[in-house]
Amino acid sequence: MLSISLLIGLLLCELMVKTFKPQAVGMRRNAILYEDDSEIGYRAVSNSRSIINTGNGETHLWTDENGYRINRADTMAQSWESYDLKLLAIGDSYIQATTVENEASVSNLITEMIGAEYLLNVCTVNAGVAGYDPNHYYLATRKALMDRDYDLGLVFFYTGNDFISEFDTTVYLFSERGGAGRHPRESSPGSLFASMKNFIKRQIVENSHLYMYIQDTLYGYLPGLGYTNRAIPDVFWVENRDFDKWEINAQICLSIAEKFKKYEIPVVYILIPTVFQCNTKFFDNHIQSSNISPAAVDLYQPNRILAEKLAERNLLLIDPLESLQEKEEAGIVVNGMIDRHLNEAGHRVLAEFIYPTIVDQLGLKEGNSNMITSEEDNRE
Repeated sequence: MLSISLLIGLLLCELMVKTFKPQAVGMRRNAILYEDDSEIGYRAVSNSRSIINTGNGETHLWTDENGYRINRADTMAQSWESYDLKLLAIGDSYIQATTVENEASVSNLITEMIGAEYLLNVCTVNAGVAGYDPNHYYLATRKALMDRDYDLGLVFFYTGNDFISEFDTTVYLFSERGGAGRHPRESSPGSLFASMKNFIKRQIVENSHLYMYIQDTLYGYLPGLGYTNRAIPDVFWVENRDFDKWEINAQICLSIAEKFKKYEIPVVYILIPTVFQCNTKFFDNHIQSSNISPAAVDLYQPNRILAEKLAERNLLLIDPLESLQEKEEAGIVVNGMIDRHLNEAGHRVLAEFIYPTIVDQLGLKEGNSNMITSEEDNRE
């Protein structure tokens, strides 16, 4: 009887959370949002007109014929040749930015800022897709540059899970891997009981609003209770300061840069920090509740080492971490409260930080509207 009452209570709690605090569940397996792409593996569905809710409220996921996210007002897009400047933004879910409207994303904010200051017709293609990693960035860049011409590339690199162990350009189709993500879904070996257990666990983890709500509410404390899904990524552990991932990912960045160079397009790499890097209280709570020695982890290690590795390869990397931390310390929250991706304030801070570098790379004359530095100016 007690077990039945407990089950009923859990179901009621699940219904209440789903109704009043919906979470980001099932998003990466949603065939309404993603489709196969023979050159990348998968992408957002072409010409999508979806309304989604990742936990922070409903947003519109509208895309063009290439699956690139667009503003709601862009359904009657102008011809590509009519734009004065064309930028390509490559990244994962932080750039696809389904937690906010595309109008509030860093890609669109950059477009508006350049257009307003220099009176130019600008387009920034939002090629970000949830679950992409540096291998996808390489494939997506290669495809995009073959299709269109651009003036500048922006490649966003997330410190939380973008450091991968292998440069692998194998194309894994969405339909074959069972969802959007970084690796093909593997079957669970073992007994029938073990398979059923893993299946049930996966269904709860991927579909329960209550599970996601508890997980995010107790963010930073769960590791100390034996819950390890929120474990600190390996790139933050001091013992890994010399491991291979640094070189592997720097080389992938170089390979991407070579694709841009082939078309004489400059490229800027931009770091996106984790929520616990932006709000260091999360990090402190995490290591304290997990009994981790502060000397064993380094909050800035991935940023610092990647910057060194890219500098050795003459690649431009900019890091907005300090700017985002300053906003958090001033009481401005830059990440969502349920879905922990950047919120509107976070996208605004990121856009304002990278804007001067973008203007410089585009050759725009500082303080002069509707002016682009000419080759003759560059020779002076």
